[in-house]
Amino acid sequence: MLTNFPNGISSCGQPIYGGMQDPTVGNIYYVIQNDQSFYGTFERDRRTTYSDGSTNIHNTIQSALDACVADRNDYVVITPDSTTYSDSAGLTMTKACVHLICPSGICAGGMATNAARVISTYAGD
Repeated sequence: MLTNFPNGISSCGQPIYGGMQDPTVGNIYYVIQNDQSFYGTFERDRRTTYSDGSTNIHNTIQSALDACVADRNDYVVITPDSTTYSDSAGLTMTKACVHLICPSGICAGGMATNAARVISTYAGD
C-alpha cells in the first residue's frame, strides 16, 4: 500500500520515488532535410514553437544542437533519411544534459529507413 512519505512515495516504509525534483524532458528538436518527399507533411503535422522562441524542426544537426539549452534535458532526434547528412566540419556539442538520438527503421508516415551514424571524438583535456 502506498503511503505519504515526507520526501516522496513509499511502500511499506521503503522509498519508491525520492524527494528530488521531478524528472523532466526539455525541448525535443527534430532534424530532417528539406529535400525529403515527406518534409512538407512532417513539418505541417509536427511543427511547434517553444516558449523560448525556438522551433522544433531543423534542417541540420548543428542547428538543432545550437537550439538546445544546457541542463534542460533537451533531445535532438535525427530522422532517418534517404540521403547522407553532410556535417563534414563536425558537430559541436558543448551543453550539458543534451541528448542526441539517431533512430533507424522508422517507417511511419513514409519516413526513410536508413540509420544515421554518429562517430564521437573528444577533444578535451
